[in-house]
Amino acid sequence: MQLTMLSNHVNRFLTQELTLLLLVGIVGVSSSEQGIYSSNEDQPEGNKLRQLGRIVNGSQALLGQFSHQVSLRYSWTESHFCGGSIIDSQWILTAAHCMFLQTGAQIQPWMVSVIAGDLWLNRTSSTSQRRSVSQIIIHEDYDSVTYENDITLLRLGEPLLFENPAVQYQTLQSSTVAAGTTCQVAGWGYPAIDILHLMNELMYVDVSIVSQTVCRKLYVEFSDIPDGMICAGYIEGLRDACQGDSGGGLICEGVLTGVVSSGNGCAWPGFPGIYTDVKHYREWVLRWSGIEDRTGGASALRSLSISTALLSLIAVSL
Repeated sequence: MQLTMLSNHVNRFLTQELTLLLLVGIVGVSSSEQGIYSSNEDQPEGNKLRQLGRIVNGSQALLGQFSHQVSLRYSWTESHFCGGSIIDSQWILTAAHCMFLQTGAQIQPWMVSVIAGDLWLNRTSSTSQRRSVSQIIIHEDYDSVTYENDITLLRLGEPLLFENPAVQYQTLQSSTVAAGTTCQVAGWGYPAIDILHLMNELMYVDVSIVSQTVCRKLYVEFSDIPDGMICAGYIEGLRDACQGDSGGGLICEGVLTGVVSSGNGCAWPGFPGIYTDVKHYREWVLRWSGIEDRTGGASALRSLSISTALLSLIAVSL
């Protein structure tokens, strides 16, 4: 499979300029062409990125609405750089490209903090849980050029506690989701490429599954969209995930179906977002994590009505 990294093909990974400078000093490696630039002025001629911002045209999430969602942050700066999904008390599923610096160096476990149960980046709620990372398992066949096998497991230093609806694990997709199915994706990405700050509130947007046949035609000049990738969005564009949203989960009918990976621009007409297909990698995830093969609901708390769950969380957060 070939996917040409042209000027407008980007992953949805966020690397902040200050963090990059710090890491260059720590890791001691030279810069790489791989990754996202913080502004067009920083980019070499012929590699201009014009992507738009965050969860494009989305809405603000409610506490507990995306209880699987976590923020991955650099441990010494607290800067958010990617999202992830809780799939077990000690395991987070995210994108492989999130685990590499703009320099090309691989991120180490001590560099990552995982924050669950929060809607905001600039303040902590009473439902928030912070964990260190003890192990990073990147798919052995991950390709940083094509984004094939763009999937990674993070093992937490201590298990998360599933004590309220704000922090719960998500079930892995085990069946094919039909084209046209409406799904949701959430994240904290930039409001625009020229506004270099994150959204403080978790945002989400509805996107529609696009058939692999259609997506292959749309991306014919960029990728053959192999098995292991799925597409979601709209032919007219307008709604999508983008920078800072990488690694977050695509939720279809209440099940974790995709991982935010890449795309041609963000919310551009004719180019839906590209996600890692969780169903395709289900056995890989189960083998490396050793978690239970769950096919039912994520937990007893997930059976609560949304109104009951939200009322409980409002009471906790007051």
